[in-house]
Formats: sequence, structure tokens, C-alpha cells
Amino acid sequence: MAPGLLRAHPVFRSVLAARAVSALGDRFSLVAVPVLALSSAGATAGQVALLWTVQLLPGAVLALPAAANLVGRPERAAMIACDLLRAVLLLGVFGLAAGGELRLWHLFAVVPVIGVLTTVFDVGAQAYVPRIVDRADYAEANSRFTQAESAADVAGPLIAGVLIGFAGAGTALLVDAVSFLLSAVFLAPIRPVHDQPVEVAPSGWWRNLRDGLRFVAGRPVLRALVAAFALFNFGGAVVSSLWFAYLLDHLRLSPSVTGGLITVGGVSGLVAALATGRVLRRASPRVVLPVSLVVIVVSLWFVPLAALGSPIALLAAYQALFGAGVAFFAVTAATVRQLLTPVDQQGRVYAVFYTFSLLTVPFGGLLGSALATSFSPVVAIAVGAGVAATSLLTLRRYHSRDVDLADRHPDLL
Repeated sequence: MAPGLLRAHPVFRSVLAARAVSALGDRFSLVAVPVLALSSAGATAGQVALLWTVQLLPGAVLALPAAANLVGRPERAAMIACDLLRAVLLLGVFGLAAGGELRLWHLFAVVPVIGVLTTVFDVGAQAYVPRIVDRADYAEANSRFTQAESAADVAGPLIAGVLIGFAGAGTALLVDAVSFLLSAVFLAPIRPVHDQPVEVAPSGWWRNLRDGLRFVAGRPVLRALVAAFALFNFGGAVVSSLWFAYLLDHLRLSPSVTGGLITVGGVSGLVAALATGRVLRRASPRVVLPVSLVVIVVSLWFVPLAALGSPIALLAAYQALFGAGVAFFAVTAATVRQLLTPVDQQGRVYAVFYTFSLLTVPFGGLLGSALATSFSPVVAIAVGAGVAATSLLTLRRYHSRDVDLADRHPDLL
């Protein structure tokens, strides 16, 4: 992969740095919030799953309106505002935890708001990056972002687990708050010329939303990708919502081991993200998309099997396969999506993906909470793996004319 994008594009470097430092901080909250809920707020496994669900529900509902309202407005300013507001909220939770005043309802009040702000930030970033990066660099830009996410998975959970063991879960939230402040610092110096949106015809937010839906509906491969994300995320959400309660409470693993397992997935994802450009030079997206989806679905079954014995080995294998599969699928899907989408539609089309791929997640979290309460986390996770397997029904769509178009596009790499 040519390194020119990072060397010659200071605006992209700033955006990448902002997302990378924020992603690292998020991994601290990823471990800290369930630990705080279980230890300080007295939550049950079902309540932890529900807490995880309410973080994503507002984002799934608001992604399309957020994208529609960002059309014609400077995305960078919205991203900075989201960073600062998230930092303030996390600092408030840290203060409550440090004073021994944190209650479960505090987490249920703050976590959804952070979910909304994260949604606006992500939609703004997805609309912003294709505007500042040439089409020839789309694949590299997506790969760099995936590398940053994977690197955060490598370092964040492991360090967070150790930090929580020595200084408490509240301190991990403080680290995440600082990461949002640093993200804003990286975005702030970008010159105003890069903050001007593309010219679009005046229209209301509902028309912008409708245009994005129509564009996706008219592309078979985009429809298939949305369906794959939605179906897999429905089942995967059952597993994800119970992940920490399953490992910490059911399997009795320590926070440091739990963080270390996530790090395995981060290492695997980082290696895969670094290799994606080379793989896409040799293999068509028509091959990469279905193969990576199969790997993701199969790996998910290792999680319930861990309850039968050798949990660390099985969960490490799951993280390794899942991390690599997700990296290949995500980078390839994002690149195909961007190549098939006009610049002025990027935010709206991404919002359609964001909404319909995440809209099933809260329902998966609710299902996980109900099954874990009525039966056990193991039963719930096995059901989730079965539901996620239905995403394989979309495989045949990756041989459509749209994928051929992206595959032949001279600017793919």
C-alpha cells in the first residue's frame, strides 16, 4: 500500500489522529462501564446487557436525521462539539464514581446521550473524509481507520484491565474523557477551506433522508451489504451485550484476562487491516466479502463452546478469527460503498448503512437480556450465534454487477 496519503495529506492525518486517540479511549470505557455497573452499581447480567443496548438505540434511530441535517453544514464543527460534550459527560460520571455516589440510573441516563453524540460524530466523519480524500485513496483511508481501530483494540482493553485493577474503573473513564479532548485538539487546527461542504441543492432533511434510501435501494450490492450487517449485528448483539457479564461473572475470568482476550482480536484485526490493500490487489471484492463473512459467522460459535471447557483458548481463537474477518469485510465493504456513491451522497448513504445495520442491535441486546434472565448467558449466546448465521443468506448478492464495477474501477487502490 502506497504511503503517500499519510505523508502528503495533513488534513487526513489530523482526522486519523482524532479518530485513533478517541478509539483508544473508548476501549477504556468499553471495559470500565460494565465493571462499574456490576461492582459499584450492583447490576445483574441482564441489566448490563440492557445498558449496552440503550447506548446504541438512540444512534440507530437518529443516524438518518443526523446525516440529513449535516448536509450543507460543516461536519468538522459538529465533530468537535460531539467530542467536547462526550468529555464533559464522562468527567461527570468519573466524579460520581470517585465520590462513591454512582448509581445504576446515572449510567442509564448518560450512556444513551453519549451514544447519540457518537452517532453524530461518526456520520459527520464518514461524510467528511470522502470529501477531503481523492477516490484513488478511498481504500487506503478505510484501511488506515481500521488499523487505528485495531490498534486501539490491541492496547486499550489490556491497559484498561490493568488500570482498573490498580486504580479502579472510574479512572478508565477519565482516560476516555481525555481522549475526546485530544480528538477535538487534533480537529481544531484544520483550515476553514477544508470545512466547507460540497454544494448541494437546497432541500429539507426529509428529502435528504429519502434520497439516501432511494440510492441504496437502487444498488443490489449496497442492499446486500446493509442486510448482511443488519442480520449479523442482530445475532452478534446478543453475544456482545453479554460478553463482559459472561466472561467476568459466568466464566469467572479477571478484568485483565478479559482485556487481554480483546487485545488478541485487536492484534488480528490490525494485521488484517495492514494486509487488506495487498489482498485487494490480488483478490476481487466478490471473493473477499463472502469469505470474510463466513469466517466471522463461524468464529462466533466459539463463544458458547467456551462454557464447555478451555475458555481462554476458545475465546482467543474466536477473537483472532473474528478480528481478521471483520477487518477484511469492513474495509472492503466501505471501499465498495464509497466508490459506488457520489460525493454529495456519502453522508446520507453511510447513514442508511449505519441505521439499518445498527437498528437490529438494540433488539439483539434486549433479546440477550431476556434470554440470559430467563435461561442463562450460555443459551442466549448460542441463540445469538444462530441468528448471526442468517447473514450468510446475502452471499450470492456479492456477485452483482455493482461489485464488478467497483472491482474494475482504476481508483480502487
